[in-house]
Amino acid sequence: MVRRATILLVGTLLAILQSPAVATSQTFQQSSVDNQQIQSGDVTAGQTLDVVTADTTTATTAAGANGYSAQVQSGSLDVQSVQTANGNVSANATLNVSGSSGSTVMTTSATGNTGENDSLGFADLTGRLTQTTGVVSIDAESQINADNAAAANISHSVQAMGNSQEIATVGGSATMQSDQTNQATVQANGGAVIGYTGDDQSTFSSVAMGNNLTATGTSGATTGLTLNQTNTGDFIQ
Repeated sequence: MVRRATILLVGTLLAILQSPAVATSQTFQQSSVDNQQIQSGDVTAGQTLDVVTADTTTATTAAGANGYSAQVQSGSLDVQSVQTANGNVSANATLNVSGSSGSTVMTTSATGNTGENDSLGFADLTGRLTQTTGVVSIDAESQINADNAAAANISHSVQAMGNSQEIATVGGSATMQSDQTNQATVQANGGAVIGYTGDDQSTFSSVAMGNNLTATGTSGATTGLTLNQTNTGDFIQ
């Protein structure tokens, strides 16, 4: 039996722009995304799973204040994005096992602001990306309670982030500025008490970050980025 859980994500924008590959005049189309997101209320995702016996147990719990994805296939794309998260964000997951949960995957994440900017197929990216979290709490908690039970091939991941931005370029260029300011307390806590796991391999991870930016370039891509990150939260753990 497979047990799956829900995902809660508030304020998500998806923009996929496909410009003509080559016009007859050999010019490319300029596309643009203007994203303005403000989340003032609290965002919460939580669940408890009680398992007696299962072959596979999967639980995904995600809470996010603001998120967008902008992609371009060819030509060029300019992204102007401002994201502000002024509410608490929390994700909480608990797995109680009395017999065996079988192969077990638990993924729990809480994020203030997320952005994804992709150039797919030698297109060019430009823009300015601004992310700000207020004086709030961003918290991810996950616990496996199986002290008198069994689980196998456990993958247990807990992640909490104030701001996260991704810039990926395939063959084209990326010339962008990213400004990230985190004022939130950010914490990721994971725990497990398991009676028996057998000879299988299991992994456990817990990651907390105030600001994160990931930039990749392949197929001869060129990247010119201006990055500013500020963290004034009480603690990150």
